[in-house]
Amino acid sequence: MTKIEIPLAFRERPVWPKDEPAPCIGYTVEPYQPQPGRSVQKVLTGRKLLRPLIDLNAYVCRAEIDWLELRLVIPAFRQARNLQPAIARMLSDIGSDSTVFVSGPDRRPGYMGSDFILKFQQPNPRELGHVLAKVAGSYGLDSAKMSELQIMGVEISVDFYVKGTGGLSEGTANLKRWQMVDILRRHLKPDPVLTELPAAGPRFYGGKFGGGGATHFVNPSASDLGHRLLVLAPGLGLEPESLVALDLNKHSQPDVDATSWIGAKDFHVMLRTMDKVTDQRDPASGTFLDLSKAERRARVEVTLQGKVDEVGGHGAVGLKTLGDLAGFPFKTIRRTFFEFYLATLGEQCDGTALGIKLRANEEEIFRRSGVYGLDRFHRTVQMVNKARIAKGEQDVSVVRLGEKGRMLSWMDMNQKIDRALKKLGKDWGALF
Repeated sequence: MTKIEIPLAFRERPVWPKDEPAPCIGYTVEPYQPQPGRSVQKVLTGRKLLRPLIDLNAYVCRAEIDWLELRLVIPAFRQARNLQPAIARMLSDIGSDSTVFVSGPDRRPGYMGSDFILKFQQPNPRELGHVLAKVAGSYGLDSAKMSELQIMGVEISVDFYVKGTGGLSEGTANLKRWQMVDILRRHLKPDPVLTELPAAGPRFYGGKFGGGGATHFVNPSASDLGHRLLVLAPGLGLEPESLVALDLNKHSQPDVDATSWIGAKDFHVMLRTMDKVTDQRDPASGTFLDLSKAERRARVEVTLQGKVDEVGGHGAVGLKTLGDLAGFPFKTIRRTFFEFYLATLGEQCDGTALGIKLRANEEEIFRRSGVYGLDRFHRTVQMVNKARIAKGEQDVSVVRLGEKGRMLSWMDMNQKIDRALKKLGKDWGALF
């Protein structure tokens, strides 16, 4: 067994002792062995498993609903700016920490009418039903039908808190959290429908060299693509953009202190991972609340939303009305949005069979773009080999890559998230 270390990347240099090694995360590299009683799959033959040197038991995993949007249609015309303080007082009267923002059906402020969107931040299931009963009484609605309110959007977060921060130095607590932030990005590979649409791939903002644009884990542009690949593509009847994953320079490592995104902007589904060290951030005023050492966490979250006349991302998973939230089996969404994988490395997939020399290799790709970039590399190699077979340039059969490709489901991580999502469902069973 050997070990490798991957230095963590930061946009802004963190506070760190000069005499200490730079923050990094380690991995063991060992021959892949299947579970007892099972044979090695052909796609994993002769490969080595990369396992992160991280103790998942050193983290508390919690899931929560960060915000919830509900559609409220009332008999009379009202102004959103009047509804908002009225409902906020209802929350305050019961001592709730939740807040509410009221807008029109297009989510814009300054609305007057009868069709509103109520956005509850940090909703509490034990309080929400009580407050909505008050809303019904104040605006001429049947409180017994509030469970039928249409959900317009919901954000579900999974947080990893470092255990025992009170007994840890600031540096140790930070390092453990930073490592988990990197893990969430390096090992997350959600359903391809979320990553392969235009402008939907994993990315982070701030620019690779300090600009304001997006830096993709795998740059989709063929601009500056290696010369050998530019020559290879037309000869096989392929578009140059389809070969970007074979160019190491197209792979980028995300910064720990930058938020990473998956999913197109304002799409029905968006995923984010972040180092959550502040809260209540107001972009307009530039104000925010610094979280305490114990409250800081590594976060992965999914936003599910849609317009009034759309099923939306939330409806697609079964969250159409408020009543659907009561005891909803949140565990069922984990495989689509929060599926984590372990990477494997091998010699037969390093590109040498493509007939051209590549600067990319599997370990270097994983160091930059994680399992997402490595899976893209594997599938691009397969595509090229199939094209060469079709042109009679290769007679060796291509191993079929299934849903997991050459990755392995990270069972311990996925089960930890399953337990957090299962508890979230129990919490919201108290809604009505």
